[in-house]
Amino acid sequence: MSVVLEDLTLAVPHVIGMDTGHHCIYLANKAELKARGCVFFSPNAPCIAVGKETNCHLIDCCFGPDKERSASSGVIMEGRSNLVAERCLFLRCRGVAVEVRGAGSAAHLKGCKFVKCKKQAVILHNGGKELFMEDCLIEHCGNLLTDYLLVAYCGTAQLYKCSFVNNKSSAVLVQCDIGQSAPVLDMRECILEGNISGVTFGIGEGDSSSGGSGILVNNQITDHAQVGLTIHKVAPNRKVEIVDNIFRGNGPNAGQGNSD
Repeated sequence: MSVVLEDLTLAVPHVIGMDTGHHCIYLANKAELKARGCVFFSPNAPCIAVGKETNCHLIDCCFGPDKERSASSGVIMEGRSNLVAERCLFLRCRGVAVEVRGAGSAAHLKGCKFVKCKKQAVILHNGGKELFMEDCLIEHCGNLLTDYLLVAYCGTAQLYKCSFVNNKSSAVLVQCDIGQSAPVLDMRECILEGNISGVTFGIGEGDSSSGGSGILVNNQITDHAQVGLTIHKVAPNRKVEIVDNIFRGNGPNAGQGNSD
């Protein structure tokens, strides 16, 4: 089944004293959705749930258009599902804006903006296979100094010409989760500026072999309050390659990581 939506507002109302934990859209049974120019907001659940073996294509859509209609979170995925989002705006999401999870799930985000979101912009975890982001902006997001705005716990995360600017949390974390394959980061021509910290390859949880790997090429990692690049752990027989990057003005408290 294929569904096409255009220039619609889809909302789950906020009712005082009542749990309205419902999605604006739930895709199931191998359905396909194409939405263009639509506005989504749901107070207590992800606006769109992309169920197993379904496909979702979003173009010029907005999640949480204003303070009165903020979204709990944007899109959550399940196994073997696919998401393509072009020029979408995730504004003031209170939870994870895009969650790529479930075996074989993949998300391609191009020209999307994440602005004033309170937690992570994107998480790749729980069997998620692939995240590709191009020309995306993550700005004035985060709430806690210990949080990261993009987290890869498994799979492959490719970032090309993306910007993480003036956030109140750190930018990127690559860290193997319990029972997951070692994550890989491929980051090229990105700008990371004025966050708490830049890129971290974490120790992970589970056995001693947990870790990630990656390649960083021609990125600008500057003016972070703490560290520009941290490598705690690399997966066995893998490496982190660092090629033609600029590291400048990082820590202590250089950019102060401000979300205002």
